[in-house]
Amino acid sequence: MPMNHRILRPLARPLLLDAVPGAAAAYSLRQLSNAYTGPVVTVRRSSDNAEADFKASEIDDGTLASFVGGGNDGLVKTWFDQSGNGRDASQATSANQPKIVSSGSLVTEGGKAALEFDGTNDFMRSDLVSTNQQYSTFFVYKHTALFGGTERILSLNGNLSATSAAEVAGQISSNNIVVLQDGVAVGSPAATLTIGQKYLLYFSVGIGSTPLNLFIDGQPTASSSTSTSPAGSGSLLNIFARGDGVANAGGLAQELIIYPFDQSANRQRTEGDIAWYY
Repeated sequence: MPMNHRILRPLARPLLLDAVPGAAAAYSLRQLSNAYTGPVVTVRRSSDNAEADFKASEIDDGTLASFVGGGNDGLVKTWFDQSGNGRDASQATSANQPKIVSSGSLVTEGGKAALEFDGTNDFMRSDLVSTNQQYSTFFVYKHTALFGGTERILSLNGNLSATSAAEVAGQISSNNIVVLQDGVAVGSPAATLTIGQKYLLYFSVGIGSTPLNLFIDGQPTASSSTSTSPAGSGSLLNIFARGDGVANAGGLAQELIIYPFDQSANRQRTEGDIAWYY
């Protein structure tokens, strides 16, 4: 009997957001979902301020570096949300935009593209829409310099005021990080970082009496808290800044994924995917 031939199309490998869906916002320099095929960044070229969008593949294959050109910097104006919710992180002020290309060379960490925040005034901002929300946040972050003050690495559930948010922050004149609620450190002592080392931070902020928690490379830190910690007073997300856009930490960022619910059950699975790639 003749064989009944069929054309079989290979299934796409599940990506992180396919395997662990439901993100409120997702920023990365790799593709996170088979459903999202758009750009991951809008880049401004320093030589003439021309702008263009780039997909993850165009960062990896040299298209981005060719656009920026030798000797020029490429600054990120938009870091696109791959969750499908349209909550892009942006920075319209040229002086506050992080680098992705420095003097013609792609900024990398561990062979993967990264955004470089200068620790002076660079930051990006998004609106997570829902206020006073429970969030679980995964952040691939490289600690590049000694903290000079109480600088913010991440600020969630905040507004444009200085101290109304749940935050991951640097402790003054040290390599320590703490979790803050409305500008007050929650839990003690702080956790120590090493300059030049990359970390996977997991930061959870709850509603009402649910605590703030900070995990570093999969391990709960001493700055985790079991005390009550209200969730903040807004929907603002700032990356490397406080709610008012100052107290800027410096470092490299490669991926930031935010879920609007407790991710304890999926934390290790999500961390495993991120660690596998980075």
